[in-house]
Amino acid sequence: MKVVSKFLCLILILSFGLGFPMKSVSAASDPLNNAYYLQELGVFVDNQIVISTQKTYLAENGKVYVPIKTISRLKGVTLEGGKDLTVRSSKGTFPINKSNSIAYKNTRYVTLEKFIAVTGISGRYEPQLSSVFFWKDYNSYQNTLDKINSAKKVHSEIRWYMGAKVYLYEKGQSGWVTGISSWGSEMTEFTIQTVDGKVIEKTVYGYDPDTFCTYSEYESIKGAFKNITVWADKHALPRSNPLYHTEKIKILNLGVNKGDAVIQARRADGSVVSFRVPLGSFPGGVIATHFYVTDPKRMYPAWKAKAWELIAGQKISKGMTKDMVLMSWGSPDDTSSYSGTYISTDTWTYGDTYLYFTNGILDSWMDL
Repeated sequence: MKVVSKFLCLILILSFGLGFPMKSVSAASDPLNNAYYLQELGVFVDNQIVISTQKTYLAENGKVYVPIKTISRLKGVTLEGGKDLTVRSSKGTFPINKSNSIAYKNTRYVTLEKFIAVTGISGRYEPQLSSVFFWKDYNSYQNTLDKINSAKKVHSEIRWYMGAKVYLYEKGQSGWVTGISSWGSEMTEFTIQTVDGKVIEKTVYGYDPDTFCTYSEYESIKGAFKNITVWADKHALPRSNPLYHTEKIKILNLGVNKGDAVIQARRADGSVVSFRVPLGSFPGGVIATHFYVTDPKRMYPAWKAKAWELIAGQKISKGMTKDMVLMSWGSPDDTSSYSGTYISTDTWTYGDTYLYFTNGILDSWMDL
């Protein structure tokens, strides 16, 4: 009955308090500290992913900024000093200070071009893969190129996961996407290195993974929906869910346990109930997928209390309109209609039950 796009769900998350902070200083003077938004990038050195709390970013000015301490991952390059740093490489000796770097989150950053120039290593940013790749020699370059070309063959809707930190539902732990390859028009193989160092393979059908999500998505949903009011959509909720259809609840807490969102909510009578709903292929849409975010009664203010009582119990009655039946039973499996000069009839099928409408009003039904 409800179709929720990823775009709409993202808007809902932002509307519940995850909007970007406003800045009063131009980002041009400091592209990291004064940015509205920074895109985290994956980093690979000699075909191996770099796992670090110090992130590499794509800034709003279109430049990539690399933490200078990434040098510790490079062979034949050293970083010396404290407040003022010195890089020693095959290219020479280079000071890193306030004049040629940016301090952000207690870390010194330089542009990708500067990083390559002072380290002597080769590398490039791949926008389609949201990652930066570095290599030291020809063999490493060939292996890196194979990884890049393999990932680029994957559909654009999913290749951006390359290098991303993800949350694995089944294991309940984090990992990093280290490889992507296409297994057909709509089947993709992901190689993921877990936090404990193991390497696993995940097959994704279509463009929305249903066994993992980005780690930022996992973290955001835990706080995005706290203390909001929603109304249960029993057409979307699991059959075992304790709520009745269109029941109003206030979400007190939302946690994540493997592949489920674990929700604690307060009902209208003051009692507290806990239940689980599957995260699905887009965790950020878990609330908009399973609940109405607007009171259904405000959508149809002319409906009488008796109609809402039937709808809450997911029942039907003669005299209901099509919209009432849709609200109570959801979308039918099949429909057929006839229109004449003075009358129109519709037949809706729900499994083995046939509903018959005359001029838009339910007048009978039959179970086969």
